[in-house]
Amino acid sequence: MAQNGTATTSEGVNIPEKYIAIGIDFGTTYSGVSWASSEAWTNSGENIVHVHDVLNWPQEGGQQQDELQVPTLIDPETGKWGMFCHSTETNPVRWIKLLLLEEIDLIEDLRKSKTFDYSRKRLIEAKQWGISGIVGLVARFLEEVWKHTLQEIKHEHGDLNMPLKVAIGVPAMWKPYVRERIKRAVLLAGILDTRYDSEGNGYTTTMTFVEEPQAAAIWTLREHNDQVTIEVGDTFVVCDGGGGTVDAITYMVTSQKPFRAQPVVQGKASLRGGFLIDQAFENYLYGPAVKFKFSKCSSQELRGFFNKEWEWTLKRRFDNAGNAFALTPPFAAVPARRWRTGPVETPQLHLGNGVVEGFFADTLTGIRIQIQDQLNAVKGAGRTKPKKIFFVGGLGGSTYLLSKVEQQYQKDHTVVLRPRRTWSAVARGAVITALERGNNYVIDPKLDRDPLDSEGLKLTLQMTWHVKKGAGETGDYTPESHEFHLAFGNKGGTGVNLPVTMHMNVAYGANKGWESAITSHELAGNRI
Repeated sequence: MAQNGTATTSEGVNIPEKYIAIGIDFGTTYSGVSWASSEAWTNSGENIVHVHDVLNWPQEGGQQQDELQVPTLIDPETGKWGMFCHSTETNPVRWIKLLLLEEIDLIEDLRKSKTFDYSRKRLIEAKQWGISGIVGLVARFLEEVWKHTLQEIKHEHGDLNMPLKVAIGVPAMWKPYVRERIKRAVLLAGILDTRYDSEGNGYTTTMTFVEEPQAAAIWTLREHNDQVTIEVGDTFVVCDGGGGTVDAITYMVTSQKPFRAQPVVQGKASLRGGFLIDQAFENYLYGPAVKFKFSKCSSQELRGFFNKEWEWTLKRRFDNAGNAFALTPPFAAVPARRWRTGPVETPQLHLGNGVVEGFFADTLTGIRIQIQDQLNAVKGAGRTKPKKIFFVGGLGGSTYLLSKVEQQYQKDHTVVLRPRRTWSAVARGAVITALERGNNYVIDPKLDRDPLDSEGLKLTLQMTWHVKKGAGETGDYTPESHEFHLAFGNKGGTGVNLPVTMHMNVAYGANKGWESAITSHELAGNRI
């Protein structure tokens, strides 16, 4: 093998390394994965048709749901995850992504949320089932997602005996310590484990992060490649409407190819996501205007009704076009007097446009506020007015919400764009990121530890990489020694600063991440 991820033929011709790029969108309420073969991507001239979504997410009874995303749910007691939590009597922890945040970094809406408070209590209870903290719980979920991902890619691609390059989306406004927690969860989940074929050959997996708004913008621009132009220096707003939060941030383009952008004003988030739409619908079902008795239904009957009649149909298709809607409630919800002898029509719950529009009201207000706050901040900073608004995330798929956002800003000649695949835009954009970095792929070198680890010690590790990808494949590496200082501190603030000499003897093809690059340490003259 030659350096920089290329193979060399006997004639000395370099052949790009084959690998599979995988993008992971670890979301608050739903998560998704997309992937592409570097070979198919390159040979097709970077045709986006070669980016695929992971489907067939498993559920109870061996069934599979052909959805682009899987619910971000994990029950620490039973081990059930994803759609298994929709079809069985489970008690899952919700919003595990938001549990990664420290108390000081929680937005006010989140501190007041009953759902979030309950999830924190469930996280404490998880210790009795062998899960220590949020990193361990996230790792359990990601492990299941990863196992299904590899299985689906193998079914479609047929060959996993090659490197995997993973890009994981993270919110743009989150602090570095959250990325470090996700990295630790990724390691615990086995995502970076070396895979071996039947002959004992090892294949590595590397990872990096990409900001979720950037990933979504990258994919949206790829989809609208022929219709939309964006120049260096242009600014644009990305509004990511998810199940839990609505996030917005403004970027300025710094490079067209590969696409690069940097934030120009601070991003913000609010707890105005799709869950508010669901809550409004549920409250209506139990209100005085509805004569059906949903309180008499089992949890499983309610889940079935909610998914079939609302989540996967009316909620996603509503466009306020003037049609009335008829939903079929569970049998148990129908009052006895509604049933008569002889043939009768199936009782239905009828909803007018005005009623359904009301379910979306709070979330729509949150979206408008987030976008307008960004536009005001850009103007206040004296920056160029954004020409485009990217409306992404699950809520971006709502025709109704999109039309309302377009109506508000069309008078200012601001173009509102959404990807055709709003649910998988972040994961697909992460795939593009991995493909663009290609052979120059690097792991984010800064590993910012928590302020206090489990032992109460303050640790901050800044790693500098002295090893280039491809070096040492044929044994032609030179061991290196570097001296640095490692500071130990405790809760009281006292500490010592000791010199450490690190000897690196890199063994390629067998590492399981950055940790294996360090084979020995010497502390104050003693090997540790």
